[in-house]
Amino acid sequence: MADPSQTTPAEEMTAAEVVAFLDRVVQGYKGQYAPLDRALGMYVQARTLGWKPLYLMRDKRKIQEAEAILGIAFREHFPETGPCPDKSMSWRLAKKVSSFWRAVRGDYPNIRSSELEDVTKVR
Repeated sequence: MADPSQTTPAEEMTAAEVVAFLDRVVQGYKGQYAPLDRALGMYVQARTLGWKPLYLMRDKRKIQEAEAILGIAFREHFPETGPCPDKSMSWRLAKKVSSFWRAVRGDYPNIRSSELEDVTKVR
């Protein structure tokens, strides 16, 4: 049977499939703990925020490292925005500029941030 994480977009995976996928990642991982910890955290962030806010919060090298550990490409596995992308201060700011990718590169000052806010206060 195919690994659901490789064939199914994240938003279509059941909770049991997500847990089974993450369990396989942890069980198959060998190396320092910090990269695994980051990868698992990014997976959860991408499920909640989407891949675009994640790209504003993390640097390219760490995203590539996480994708290698997880065996997925965030841009293919997750939607651009998740259920609460506005929780990310970076995402709210990036929506106001002309180019998302320029924001990711850091061409606009003070947009790249890992700060999250209470969604109920954002709306």
